[in-house]
Amino acid sequence: TPSVSWHRLDFRDPRALDKVIDAVEPSVVINASSGDADWTVTADGPVRLAQSTARRGIRLVHVSSDAVFSGSRSSRYDEAALPDPVTPYGAAKAAAETAVRLLHPAAVVARTSLIIGDGGSAHERAVHELADGTWRGALFTDDIRCPVHVADLAAALWELAPSDAAGVFHLADPMPSAATTSAYSSPDAMASTPPGCPSAGCPSAAGRTRSSWEPWTCAWTAAPRNAG
Repeated sequence: TPSVSWHRLDFRDPRALDKVIDAVEPSVVINASSGDADWTVTADGPVRLAQSTARRGIRLVHVSSDAVFSGSRSSRYDEAALPDPVTPYGAAKAAAETAVRLLHPAAVVARTSLIIGDGGSAHERAVHELADGTWRGALFTDDIRCPVHVADLAAALWELAPSDAAGVFHLADPMPSAATTSAYSSPDAMASTPPGCPSAGCPSAAGRTRSSWEPWTCAWTAAPRNAG
């Protein structure tokens, strides 16, 4: 976008962070960054950002992940559920959440799930490549997520940004989806409900092997995407 000024920022450098914030003078910061399992970026970075924005009285919306949950419980996960990560990435995200809520009590922690959108995500590309035979591989059968369209997620974050809301919010489709399972061969399954899943709530985790890659979680709160 020609009218937008871009500033390079390395979360690992506290001085660079303060320099960018002072140059931009934002009223709201939406932190959608991720360093995967790199603790210095995914965990320490949001700590520095929370400190910097809190000192300046700047509104903060911190984007987190359903990876903060292990998937070991059989009941649904809501905003009151306590994080119990089983992956390095999930642990870093959980640590960031705790720090943000402690250092910036007025901030929003927005947990989201499997982000899809018009075929552009890595998840969607992988499923299409499997379906048309251009990529050989297999997907997990125990990884049930609640996908969210990128446009819906952006709209929800944009709505939270200027509000007075604080605390944890789950932003994803309320219907769980076996979006990364080998039980489906069609790309259309990226937004389909798994067989036997009720129209409300989550399928029981009993009898399933917990995924070693990403958590089993659903029961998120978000309005469905408008048709058209």
